Amino acid sequence: MPAVLHGVNVRNKPEINLHRWLDPAHPEFNRVLYEAIFYYMARTSESERLKVCIATPAMNDAAWRYGHHAQIVLDGTFGICSVRMLLFISLAIDENGKGIPLAFFLFSAPSGNRATHAGYNTDILYELLDKWRRNLSNTRRTFIPYVAITDTDTKERGALLRVWPDICLLLCKFHLRQCWTNQRKRVLSNTPQFWKGHVEARLRALEVRLIESVDHSSAVKSIQFEQEYLQQHIEAPESQRAAQGGLRFLIYLTDNWMSLPLWQSWSQWGRVAAAAIMKIPVDGVIPTTNHLESFNGILKRKHLPEWLHSGHRLRFDTLIHFLVTEILPGVFSARNARAEYAKWLVERFRPYAEGQNLAQIQSERENVDRHRAWWEADSQRDTEASVIVNQGKLANICRSSDNLSIHAACLASDPRYHYDLTLSRTGVGSCSCPDFKQRGGACKHMRALRLVIEYWVQRGIESPYYFPPTLAHARQVSARPASLQSPPGATTLEAEAANRIAVFSNWQVLQSLAADSTTLEEHSISDEENSDDDTYKNPFISQGGAIIEQVQQHIEHGISQVLPTLHGLSELLNKISQPDLSAISTIPELDMVIKNIGHKLNRSQITTDVNLNTSSLHPLIRRQSVYPSLQLRLLPPSPEHAQKRKKSYGVY
Repeated sequence: MPAVLHGVNVRNKPEINLHRWLDPAHPEFNRVLYEAIFYYMARTSESERLKVCIATPAMNDAAWRYGHHAQIVLDGTFGICSVRMLLFISLAIDENGKGIPLAFFLFSAPSGNRATHAGYNTDILYELLDKWRRNLSNTRRTFIPYVAITDTDTKERGALLRVWPDICLLLCKFHLRQCWTNQRKRVLSNTPQFWKGHVEARLRALEVRLIESVDHSSAVKSIQFEQEYLQQHIEAPESQRAAQGGLRFLIYLTDNWMSLPLWQSWSQWGRVAAAAIMKIPVDGVIPTTNHLESFNGILKRKHLPEWLHSGHRLRFDTLIHFLVTEILPGVFSARNARAEYAKWLVERFRPYAEGQNLAQIQSERENVDRHRAWWEADSQRDTEASVIVNQGKLANICRSSDNLSIHAACLASDPRYHYDLTLSRTGVGSCSCPDFKQRGGACKHMRALRLVIEYWVQRGIESPYYFPPTLAHARQVSARPASLQSPPGATTLEAEAANRIAVFSNWQVLQSLAADSTTLEEHSISDEENSDDDTYKNPFISQGGAIIEQVQQHIEHGISQVLPTLHGLSELLNKISQPDLSAISTIPELDMVIKNIGHKLNRSQITTDVNLNTSSLHPLIRRQSVYPSLQLRLLPPSPEHAQKRKKSYGVY
């Protein structure tokens, strides 16, 4: 095998190669890597980590263009190289709705940590994010994202809040629903199938209403409404277990997710507030971390496999080398090629396009607005909708507690499954069926529910609903939910219905929830596109308090989970007077964890990992530049054991 393979001397240890590439005095100094790695710290003792942060010049430009005074996504992954290292990625969304990476944060797990994904905390993320902020900022401007979205892990949110104290933190709706689904499955296990499906459908509809809520008191009333309904069925023998499970789930929601600061971070209120701060339509605020999850998948399944040798993971020096010299340049090159093609398409056919932007039309057709509902003429789906109604496949039809939308469940072809659908008075609709998710527009299930609603309207049971006839109307409805204007073509009654829901999205309501008497202009940034005015008011209430509250819930849940095991372990140790534990490899880590917990418990006041007061850290070098490298005792990251990604069953 040659000594140098793809620019990497494979006969050297990875930590030696990396150190030499970043040492300007060494013959193997690599300027491309030096300019792309804005922060590096070698691991020179057992208690330290290897830290490498990457942002190419193109990524820095993208950060200022798409991340400054805008929204960023932060999430982590592992299993990307042959040693135990974690990779966190910061990402933003460009003008075409595509994810674009802004920075890579690569660091090793601490020594003795057997689970790679558990080898990080708020402090390490704060350190790396702060280095990124300092790297981007200069004497004239400071890099400040206004909004960030993460999963439900408190470590990322705590670090973001320490670096940018005024940032608005949103929770990913997908990860939130995953927590709720896991808990719902637990409380409804071992219940009769019919009542389990009935209660589950009502709880799923409640979850949709809660996420769409813009008024905290209305959201709380929605839970109380379901509690009253389940209380009515708790005495009947056939429905008792399902009703009890549903009530336990409602208590779980109330105790763990319905405090005002937490509710603001995952409800529609948060998206409306974030949109007001960034002065963009609400649709421009991304509700999930799916863009970053998709990028992680492409990185692991497409880019990295091109460089694997016989399927084995890359050494971490090879990974860093390929990221900077091959993968990231390729990502931005492809992006630039698409932009050039769009420009060529517009210029080439300008004389024949009658003033239309062909590139924009093509992009809209590729996206097909999958999350919007519009009601174009479709005889086939209308016929199928009539069949659904006649066969009685619509079930659990119920109004929301605020009487602004109707929810239902529709049985699928396989009776074991069903689809959840919602129609709002203002024209917003959704369905969980594949047809709506992949195509957009009103599916047969939504058309069936519309037949029921129109039947009620004709008989005066229900007020009129608005159904956008075209995609353009649907875009207008979803683009400005806070507007007090009625939908295009709406009747007087429809306009009244639109105004009823619009008032709940009005900024004055948001201000009253936050006990804020200032005006909207004081919350928003300057109208100038390149404004450097960083003064804005965060309307979210006590985000730090919300994180600490969530951490305390994790502590309480964790204690309840481990106490029985610890009691059992204590009994086993008591059975042997002088146990010989030297052969058990996990004893040192257990001893370290127990001592750390004991130290925390012995303090006068227990503190959590989320210390929101920015404390001064010891000075950290930007890059090690000492030569020769033998002057430093460079250590590799802790060894990697075979690990597989496990499905999450967390409920917090």
